[in-house]
Amino acid sequence: MRRPLKAVSSVALVAVLAVTAAACGSSSKKAGTNTDTGGSVTAADCPVQALTSYDASKGRIKVPLWYSLTGESKNALTEMAASYNKSQSKVTVQPQLVGKSYDEVLAKYLQGIPSKQLPAGAYIEDNKMQTMVDSKTVVPGEACMEASGLSLATLYPSQAVRNYYTVQGVFYPAVLNVSEPILYYNKTLFKKAGLDPNKPPQTFAEIRADALALKKVGVSKPFAFKLDPWFIESWLGGEGVDVVNNGNGRTARATAATFATPQLKQILTFWKQMQADGLIDVIPKTSGNINQYLDLSSQKSAMLVETSTAATNIKAFLGGTLKPSDLGVGGVPKDLKQIVPGAGPIPGVTTPGQARVSGGAFYIMNTTAPVVQAATWDFMKYMLQIQQQVKWHLQGSYLPAVKGVSADPQVQNFWKTDLAGGMLKVGYDELNSINPRHPGALIGAYSDYETALRKMLEGIYINGQSIDSAMSTAQSTATKAIDTYNQDNAN
Repeated sequence: MRRPLKAVSSVALVAVLAVTAAACGSSSKKAGTNTDTGGSVTAADCPVQALTSYDASKGRIKVPLWYSLTGESKNALTEMAASYNKSQSKVTVQPQLVGKSYDEVLAKYLQGIPSKQLPAGAYIEDNKMQTMVDSKTVVPGEACMEASGLSLATLYPSQAVRNYYTVQGVFYPAVLNVSEPILYYNKTLFKKAGLDPNKPPQTFAEIRADALALKKVGVSKPFAFKLDPWFIESWLGGEGVDVVNNGNGRTARATAATFATPQLKQILTFWKQMQADGLIDVIPKTSGNINQYLDLSSQKSAMLVETSTAATNIKAFLGGTLKPSDLGVGGVPKDLKQIVPGAGPIPGVTTPGQARVSGGAFYIMNTTAPVVQAATWDFMKYMLQIQQQVKWHLQGSYLPAVKGVSADPQVQNFWKTDLAGGMLKVGYDELNSINPRHPGALIGAYSDYETALRKMLEGIYINGQSIDSAMSTAQSTATKAIDTYNQDNAN
């Protein structure tokens, strides 16, 4: 039974998906094994010839592109669009900032489906891919690649990346970017605490030991602990735990959450003890909140886990070329000269660098005219060029995913000589360690699943809820959300 549209927030979108299905029709395919490639799309599914035959005298084709990037990543995208617009006479790409978060973009997108008030392209968080596929509003990127004579396996050499973005044998992004959670730390404070500034903690036990040393020299909350489900997924993945059933939603559609395990309890208990000992500053995951960075800049904390994409922003911030207002926040940090940032792989329970493929994807909408779809792909194809992908890495902080980028001399020099480059190299090495058979979960009701995990973390670390109770409630809530989603997208 299809559910009617109800009021929704940016992170609770189950009701919207019911309208999505009603407006676009139900999928005729059930989710099967998500393998590297081999889906049913063909070059004919992407109308590239519509642009070839377009008469430029009719005026430029407008390509609205929705996104929610900030800082240097935003600058890189807008500059790339401007350079593309100057490079040809048929298309004008119009990047449009939509809110401060991925969820705001997705909420606006889903709400626009019934009336077809959609852009030509949209940049959506990686974990919302099943939602985008089920909306039936996306031109598969693989079809456009075939139509342009591009090989998917050659273009994206990482099998883990290809597997992650493949649903039912079809690769959907037109362009993707990858980022990984890594550890940032202040080398100055490490040195002050008698720690080796070039050896960040690799495991939970080492985090605790370093935090205790930092506490002794006056660092009030040594670790800025952001309550982000992304990190929980990474730590569970490192312990071999799937967060949903059916092979993390890869062998068949996920029907239940499975994260409430002894391994999760061990992880949550560790951080609870860290909190009890005054070693962490608990920071909620809310839209636009960057208190974790402000903790580092004010030297209230000396360690945090965050996205590798933050590397160029951190460099620009410390160099004075990026202000808090550029990131949508106020406040001026103190004594930036005392901050010498370093980076390491995300520490694990026992092993560092355990994560999943993460980032975002640019999708082409099939709700526009064929010539607009072709124009959108033309820009995406421009973005895939080595020169643009190098810029996407050097300025935008996204990890090299397209063949040839990591070997580019500019990138090699960047990794060796630049502050941001050295931190990004950590993320790139972490990406290459991901097991292609376990690239990450595929969950249609991801927004609600993520909300359940976030509320679990807030319940434990802010509201004092017991770990067992919070885990049980979160798993039950997530399972119900997945079941509701599947009922709305069953066919």
